[in-house]
Amino acid sequence: MNNLTDTSTWLLPLSGSAIGGGAVGFGIGYGIRKFIDLVIGLVKAVVAIFVGLFIGGVALLQYLGIITVNWSKLYALGPILYASITSGLTWLQTQIAPLMSQASSAAQTVSGNSLLSGFGIGTVSGLYLGIKKAS
Repeated sequence: MNNLTDTSTWLLPLSGSAIGGGAVGFGIGYGIRKFIDLVIGLVKAVVAIFVGLFIGGVALLQYLGIITVNWSKLYALGPILYASITSGLTWLQTQIAPLMSQASSAAQTVSGNSLLSGFGIGTVSGLYLGIKKAS
């Protein structure tokens, strides 16, 4: 009997490892996304607290007559800071895009043992779905 026509010799191990890899990848992707969301939320909260305390401290010092603040110039900095942050994030996205492309092409070229190939394909697919599901 030909090995290619006997699907139990190659299809079952491949599909089993792909399903296992998909489950592992989904769990890892879901966990990564939730961890990133938690870290970003904490960073936002800490930054908001420090900015609020800083502005409150400056206002207190002005109230006490220790310093004078030109509030109109301070408010004018807002759009400049926003533009700087936006351009920084855009630059970061342009740096990450080639890495994601390389990871995608590496996942497409998984070869060798059918068990390893199935697990690799399942893991990459599960990782993608886990990250998407968590968002």
